[in-house]
Amino acid sequence: MARYKPEDSQERQEAKKAVAAYLQEYLRQAEKTVSWLAEAAGLSRANLSRIVNGRILPDASTCQAIAQATGQGEEPLLRLAGYLSPGPGQSQEAEPSLADPELALYFSQINRMSSDKISFFKSFLKEEIGRVSAGELPGERPSFARPLESNTTAGNTPEADRQEWEGE
Repeated sequence: MARYKPEDSQERQEAKKAVAAYLQEYLRQAEKTVSWLAEAAGLSRANLSRIVNGRILPDASTCQAIAQATGQGEEPLLRLAGYLSPGPGQSQEAEPSLADPELALYFSQINRMSSDKISFFKSFLKEEIGRVSAGELPGERPSFARPLESNTTAGNTPEADRQEWEGE
């Protein structure tokens, strides 16, 4: 006899997919297996496999166990699973880590970066946000990628170097 299974809400389905994508990306980046993560988190391999494949949504305590096993903060996973709402003044769409599991993984790793890399990352984001605010086209190169006059080759003008760079 088949048991009645209520349909999942759209929000719950999206949370399952987001958690699954986040964990799949973590396992890929860390070169780890589902079996390894299950053992490290104290979960059954079958249950973790269902989570990683987006078939079930982990409860909050399971999210915390997974976060601890991976060394990630709990917050990104709990947010993706829908257990934490966005902070004051933030919409879910405004936080890129919620919309993109790969970014969630990267943002969760920022505190492990050297201060030089964090400074570079901040300056890059600041410049990109400034470019977007100023209405520049997304395909344009940021200023740090543009050739400098002192870097021109054999009498070429900066414009000639730009054309060479862009293959014109």
